Amino acid sequence: VPNSVSTIDIVVTAANANTRRITVVNLQSSTSPVTTLTRTLGLSEGSNGPFSIEVMGQDWSSTTYTVTVVRTPAVPTLTATSVSNIDEYGARLNFTSSMTGTASYVVKAAADSAPTDATAIANGTYATNVVTSNANAGSVPPGQAHYLRINSGLSPSTAYSAYLVVKASSNMQVSTIQRFDFTTSASSQQNNNLVSKIVVFDVTSKLVKNFVQLTRLIVTSY
Repeated sequence: VPNSVSTIDIVVTAANANTRRITVVNLQSSTSPVTTLTRTLGLSEGSNGPFSIEVMGQDWSSTTYTVTVVRTPAVPTLTATSVSNIDEYGARLNFTSSMTGTASYVVKAAADSAPTDATAIANGTYATNVVTSNANAGSVPPGQAHYLRINSGLSPSTAYSAYLVVKASSNMQVSTIQRFDFTTSASSQQNNNLVSKIVVFDVTSKLVKNFVQLTRLIVTSY
């Protein structure tokens, strides 16, 4: 059961009407004849059992069964995911984590295969066709809108996929991989071409025959 579960129900059903009594955890007994008995048990850390269930027949013979509750570790869940503030060389990944932890990510070309090993991303050991990555992208608070910025390693006008995980601080469990798709914006560049003046001389007389003044020509491209 998940760690968040505080109670469980143990339901015991007799195989036949010859059952005299069922006792669950020696606290709640049935009367005869018995078909089903349900016992609600409170759970807390360290109280996962084992719990005893005794089934007694009409001849007073009995069989004891043991139940042990297996806890499922809590795992961070990522919600409210989106990409914003995309420019030529970076993007912002927005998300909310259900648990406190550390964020990690890798970025790959959008057409490349997606990673499947969340632990490798969290540990910084995933290295298949990675464009850029960060295994320690910062601490993440629980239940709050959060973001991290990819600021390096990207090129303009390129489609990418970022893969993000969060490793919980409390139990080192790693979230499933969350994918963010985006395309960086086109490059912005300004070219200035300047022609100041053209002077034409008469080679024979050494006199200026023609003077042409051209204004600045600015060619800007985006």
